[in-house]
Amino acid sequence: MKWVVILFIAFVSFQAQATGRTVGNGGDVVVCENQAGVIESIELLDFYEGRILKGIKTDFGSQARTVDEKVATALARLERVSPARAQLYRERALQFFADTLFLEDGHLADIRDAGDIVIPNGCRIAQIANQSAPLYPDDKRYVIDRSLWTALDDDSRAGLILHEIIYREAIELGHENSVSTRLLNSGLCSQKIETMTVSQYTRFLTELGFTTNEVLGVLLKLNPVPDFFPDGTLKSGSVVDGSTYRWAGQDLRLRDQVLFFSSGQIRELTLQGVQTVSLMGAIRVLSPYELTFFESGALESASFEESTHFTSAHYELEIDGAAHFFENGGLRLAQVRSGWVQFAGRQVGVSGVLQLYADGALHQGVLTDPVAVKVQTDEILLEGLTKLGQQGQLLEASLAQEASLAIGARRAEFSRWSRHPESEKSVKLTQGCLASDAVLPDASGKLKTYAPRTVLKFNEDGRVVEQLGRSCEGERKRSSQRK
Repeated sequence: MKWVVILFIAFVSFQAQATGRTVGNGGDVVVCENQAGVIESIELLDFYEGRILKGIKTDFGSQARTVDEKVATALARLERVSPARAQLYRERALQFFADTLFLEDGHLADIRDAGDIVIPNGCRIAQIANQSAPLYPDDKRYVIDRSLWTALDDDSRAGLILHEIIYREAIELGHENSVSTRLLNSGLCSQKIETMTVSQYTRFLTELGFTTNEVLGVLLKLNPVPDFFPDGTLKSGSVVDGSTYRWAGQDLRLRDQVLFFSSGQIRELTLQGVQTVSLMGAIRVLSPYELTFFESGALESASFEESTHFTSAHYELEIDGAAHFFENGGLRLAQVRSGWVQFAGRQVGVSGVLQLYADGALHQGVLTDPVAVKVQTDEILLEGLTKLGQQGQLLEASLAQEASLAIGARRAEFSRWSRHPESEKSVKLTQGCLASDAVLPDASGKLKTYAPRTVLKFNEDGRVVEQLGRSCEGERKRSSQRK
């Protein structure tokens, strides 16, 4: 057996030289012996340091009696503040003994990875475990000194298993010693972690040199440190690229940043790559950009990779690019490729940027079909940009053709007209673009002549209160082209 051990240690040493890393990484115990060399006490170094230097008392609870139960207790504590890590450790714990070689004869050479430690007089630090990544399928990751393992109580046995599992992650992160591992392990095997909030634990991990933590279902990078609300709820953080967040029963792949409401509900995330999801009763293809959400969890905005169809009793639309939604799932704002909306008792074609109300009614859009509507005693034909109030009243419109409209006691020919949005209860024209010369009263009541294509602003009496220039000339040209 001795030559097998010698060959094994020589092999590990050869591997270390080939890879340039330390000869394995170990777990230590504090052994106190009498003059005859008989062990009087033995304790996992993690627990000894926690108790002597930090005042942390090992405590798995009265219900955890076996080694497996004690490991499970520690991982249950971890799950509250670090679910993804707890799951990883749980999987590795289940595989631990299958990945372990118990050294029956001889002892493990000391590995200088414990850092500066304090030991009691008459005691020594002994190497109880060594781990290194297997090179061949039948290699074992862990080697444990059987004689020392047998001398341990169940608390320290459970602690050693956890130490090696934690240290495995630390090694993968490039830790050069086990100081952080021992401190984290002593906390897990006591009441210490149970007193920490998620934000406190996340900052604790950062200080220990760990690089990720799962918070509110998101795997976060710890550099930069995530931002938390005063009550400890996650506010924002940088995600591990390619990690997932579960929303509406499906996993979304993430990149960049996430934002949360103080309630813990997702506020904003960014997709990594094009993703196909079930959304609003249909399969949609999302572009790799931001998704924003209402605090209820409903989608507020998204970008679509391809032309996407939306329909309701009030509209049937094919949209391109980004879209914004109401909390009830209805479309609020989108770039329309084609489709129709209900307006003036009929289905009217629309294009361009479209805004709707929460009930699906038209708020603002570009009409591609002419629509006849009545304003006071005049009937006008609308086409182009049109804006409606919540009660369906006309707020702004482009005329499909020039129209004669009443302005106070006079009339004028207009090519474009609008009402001021803040005067929704009024039916009087407050702004318009002249199609021909017009003689109208100014604010003092004096009649003045205004040239075609002049934009005028009116008061309630139909008097001109402001001349806004001749900015409707382009609209007039487009109207002529349509004809």
